Amino acid sequence: MFEMIRRIFKIAGRSRKKIIVGITFNILKSFFNSFMMFGVFWILLHLENLTPTIILQAFGVVLGSVIGRFFFQWMYDRTMSGTGYDIFRDYRLEIGEKLKQAPMGYFSEQNLGTIQTILTTTIADLEGYSMLAIEQMTSGVAMAALMSIMMFFFNPIIAILSLIGLLLGLLALRWVRSRAAQYTPIYQEAQENLVSKSMEYIRGISVLRSFSKGEEGQREVRSAFQKKWDADYGQEKATAGVLRFYILVYKLMSCVLISVAALIFMAGEISLPYCLTFLFCAFTVYSDLETMGNSAFLSKKI
Repeated sequence: MFEMIRRIFKIAGRSRKKIIVGITFNILKSFFNSFMMFGVFWILLHLENLTPTIILQAFGVVLGSVIGRFFFQWMYDRTMSGTGYDIFRDYRLEIGEKLKQAPMGYFSEQNLGTIQTILTTTIADLEGYSMLAIEQMTSGVAMAALMSIMMFFFNPIIAILSLIGLLLGLLALRWVRSRAAQYTPIYQEAQENLVSKSMEYIRGISVLRSFSKGEEGQREVRSAFQKKWDADYGQEKATAGVLRFYILVYKLMSCVLISVAALIFMAGEISLPYCLTFLFCAFTVYSDLETMGNSAFLSKKI
């Protein structure tokens, strides 16, 4: 995850400050989201003698959590929503300046498909997905880390276990990226071949029709589409099982947290309100990370 963010920073240019500010807003949003647990804890702590004052205090904590999350999500969107397009707009212009100085022989049929693919499909994927990937990854990690830190003040054992679960999940996500990286050259080559064959067919379609060779030209284009399909399917097949394992790690760690909280309560080391709060945290501490798992394809695409 951090390697991917570092590589985006490397080409971000003058947009680096906006990315740093956006990540800060995203972390603050996660803080307010995790702060909701204190409202739940306050209600559970006074469960046997609830009063309107206690209810209003808990409501104020939850309301503050919702407002804080809304505000920092809004600030993040204002800061980051167009940053990916700004970065790769400048990147396109930089490439264009270099291409102006390239010799005419560089624009041969062999290189034209590569240039076209990079300036359209590849950069379009990056500008559309890079900021979304940063948001989901930093939000999920920050949410789990902040809730673990908050739980540390109540019970260090639960906090340490939740941090271990976070690290195991990140290792699984790294596995996803390494498996996908094996297919990246194949995917890129298939994409470039598809663009080259399509451009070649479109340019020569009048000649092919004149000599009644339209079907022959179409066969090469269909073959290029099939290679692209094979590359896409190969990448999905290589990472599908690992993605399921990634989500399974967090599901199992939530079960571990629930079991440990129950055991500690039965041993008399914590009271019932603390136990119930830990049960609530076990279901929410990895919620953003599990959601990220549903779109972890962003990591392998980028």
